[in-house]
Amino acid sequence: MTTWRPLLGFPTYEVSDEGLVRSVRPRADGLPAVPRTVCGSIGGNQQSKRAYVKLYDAAGNRRTLALGPLVLRAFGIEPPNTFPHEVAYRDGNSQNNALENLCWKPKKKFVCRHTRRDAA
Repeated sequence: MTTWRPLLGFPTYEVSDEGLVRSVRPRADGLPAVPRTVCGSIGGNQQSKRAYVKLYDAAGNRRTLALGPLVLRAFGIEPPNTFPHEVAYRDGNSQNNALENLCWKPKKKFVCRHTRRDAA
């Protein structure tokens, strides 16, 4: 069964543990919102091959965001505070944004730079 969570800063959207995003925008006629899927694990950037979604924030500004971090943060999984982190895909498929496939990893550039400095 799919679990949906609200996106912080994006009051009219929810994200699922399967890596889907849906709109829950209220209807103009006052009836309850009918959720509709906005984007799944598609819409990837050609260079990075990661899935991105275009959403409107609380102020009405359009934002393009990577889907992986949205899924992790919506389910309360924040990156550790030790080093800058990025999303890692356990199966190596950056189009698979299911919660069970995502985790945080230290950014290689940051770790390598500090490893050399510490070794000197």
